[in-house]
Amino acid sequence: MIRREIEKVILENLTYFPITGIIGPRQVGKTTLARFITARLGRPYVHLE
Repeated sequence: MIRREIEKVILENLTYFPITGIIGPRQVGKTTLARFITARLGRPYVHLE
């Protein structure tokens, strides 16, 4: 996976907010980023489209 600068921001925000939305254009890695972060945290996630 490509390391993204936003990953650090999302991880920090998740300490304050239990729900986070990742938005952006098609096929830029939003789902991959979400899966990587939740695997790192060891928490389940819900994917909504």
